[in-house]
Amino acid sequence: MRTARGFSLVEFMIAIVLGLIVTDAMVAMFVSVRSASRTTVGVASLSDSGRFALDSIEQVVRAAGNLACDSTAPVEASGVTVDRVISSLNPGASPLVNTFDQPLVGYEAVGTAPGASLTIQNTPSAVGDADDWLSTSTLGGDLDSILIAPHVPEGETAPTGSIIAGSDVLVVHETLQGTRPSYTLAVATGAAAFPVSGSSTFTGAGQIGAISNCVQTDVFQVGAFAPGLVNLAGAPLGNIGGTLWPTIPFEVGAQVDPVDTIAFYVGIGADGDGALYKYESNGGVLGDAIYTVNQELVPDVENMQILYGVETAGSELTETAGQYVTADEVAMDSFTGDFNGVISVKIALLVASPPGAVPPGAAVAASPPALLGDTWAMASPDNRMRKVYEQTMFLRNMSP
Repeated sequence: MRTARGFSLVEFMIAIVLGLIVTDAMVAMFVSVRSASRTTVGVASLSDSGRFALDSIEQVVRAAGNLACDSTAPVEASGVTVDRVISSLNPGASPLVNTFDQPLVGYEAVGTAPGASLTIQNTPSAVGDADDWLSTSTLGGDLDSILIAPHVPEGETAPTGSIIAGSDVLVVHETLQGTRPSYTLAVATGAAAFPVSGSSTFTGAGQIGAISNCVQTDVFQVGAFAPGLVNLAGAPLGNIGGTLWPTIPFEVGAQVDPVDTIAFYVGIGADGDGALYKYESNGGVLGDAIYTVNQELVPDVENMQILYGVETAGSELTETAGQYVTADEVAMDSFTGDFNGVISVKIALLVASPPGAVPPGAAVAASPPALLGDTWAMASPDNRMRKVYEQTMFLRNMSP
């Protein structure tokens, strides 16, 4: 009968070494798979965020300038440019609300014109002042203060949704999407109140509307609304003379719609990073708590740059963009002198992946893609992937 024997010390050592080799291989494989997974998730997140952000902006931009059955596109009669959109709103209203005679309004972040070098903060904290953005001189130049958050002392955290300096701002005017139009049931020229078909056109006092005969349009604010009747009296902003424009023939059947003001900007997101925001009046007055909605559309959007394709002298005959300029240059380059000469916009977004998408020690591109001619760099290296998404969007109401 043989005597049972165990493993020798040498055999134990060999077994341990083999086990360590297998374990090391498994750990290395796990780390590699996890790193690849994070990279894949980062790439997917970048793609989804960039595509959704540009699609969301384009959906709004394409309808810019559409007011009821008319548009803000200028027309000429006997060699004279005719204003198609008239505003009955008091001139003291917010510029963002009181510029419905233009399809959109842009605000250029100071120091970000093509050729500039931008430093992107990894964690934004500073909000901007009104003079950190410029537009055409006809709009007063600076960004409307209604979009500027109260000043936050240095070292304190700015509230979620606060606008961040260094990114351009785009404001679009158009008919409120998803609403059913109404039509006048009586002559409304110069009227302080007029009956309309349907009961869902407006939801209450304070909303801004447009009435159009499809040749000319008047923008007004509702003072009171009952099903089937629009009343201008008692409007918060007030209407000039308290009535519609007295010289525009609004016969029976003129179309009536609520109109909207939508602003896109980069602000501080819920996670403390940059995000793309959509600030919408929903047919009311910006800043009015009843109608205003400020929505974080896409997280981890760190910068937005915009150029405007304008009709220059001669190009208006072909209705094509003669050149692309910044918002504060539109007036001097557009043959109309304002944003009615804009045919298209180029928008570039700098989008970041979730943290951890770049493996530790991995090289980061030394020369990242430019933002519409701007070079950029992060304030400090981190473990995120970044990509620039760019798209040209055409205003279908301002071009063929």
